[in-house]
Amino acid sequence: MSDSLGRHSICANGPKDVWFDMTYEQAPQSKRSEYLLLRRLKTPTKSPWMLLLPVFALYALVLVYPLAWLLFRSFVTDAGFGVENYAQVFDTSVFASVVYRSFVIALIVSATCVLVGYPLAYVIHHAPPRIRVIMTTAVVSPVLVGALIRSFAWIAILENQGIVNASLVMAGVIEDPVQLVYNRIGLLIGMVNVMLPFCVLPMVAGMKAIDARLLSAAKSLGASPIRGFLRVFLPLSIQGVSAGALLTFLLSLGFYITPALLGGRKDAMIAQIIQVQVMNLGEFNIAAAMGWLLMVVTIVLLLAYGRFFNLNSLFGSQAR
Repeated sequence: MSDSLGRHSICANGPKDVWFDMTYEQAPQSKRSEYLLLRRLKTPTKSPWMLLLPVFALYALVLVYPLAWLLFRSFVTDAGFGVENYAQVFDTSVFASVVYRSFVIALIVSATCVLVGYPLAYVIHHAPPRIRVIMTTAVVSPVLVGALIRSFAWIAILENQGIVNASLVMAGVIEDPVQLVYNRIGLLIGMVNVMLPFCVLPMVAGMKAIDARLLSAAKSLGASPIRGFLRVFLPLSIQGVSAGALLTFLLSLGFYITPALLGGRKDAMIAQIIQVQVMNLGEFNIAAAMGWLLMVVTIVLLLAYGRFFNLNSLFGSQAR
């Protein structure tokens, strides 16, 4: 009806079904601007991909170009071009120990986030809709606070005169303050706090994709709630758990702020070594090689995950 009115408004002096075949000169003078607008809306786009050119240009500027430039610099040497930077990285025992330490810390953080986050995700999934929104907001809200601010907050909480040590001393649990910051303990506490939302949300999405009728069928067949959870719900939620664990691991592997502030000298991770190469030693080419090695590890892990699970689960969507 609105289409007919639009046609009639343009061609008031002629048949309303032939307005689209009119030329610009044949349209009434007062309706020519409306004619051009409707003509443009009615004409199918010949190249719809052209509409995405600004998006592609933005991605090329902020993502492709920096990565390509970093890859180029990783092969630049004093003699020209070569793989000497990568060879020097692999020949350095310090880098090997830092990579090993980074993997261990990332694995511990991922495992802790899964152990803490799975019960939380389970409660969120089974909560009423209004409570679910409140709990999800509570989980996501710490992400809105910068990691730098959260790290300084944890320093104030965990230091020798902080609230944790003061409470333990007052309760008589300990006599002297325990070192909880500037070591591996403070590092893990801070990183788990930062990474927990990134682990919980994929698990909630994975649980949401589970058909509730399967649990009802298991219950109707005589399965207890615990048996139904272990035999039905838990196996089906593994994809969400693996997505949350992988996302947490990848983010932890390249984390910088929290390890730099809460960790000790013996807890340096890959990002800190890259920062030292750039800021202190001026070895930008070696730092570029380290960065690309970290990128390759990330890509390999994503490809390995894609062999067994749907990659869409990493971004909160599930294939049914």
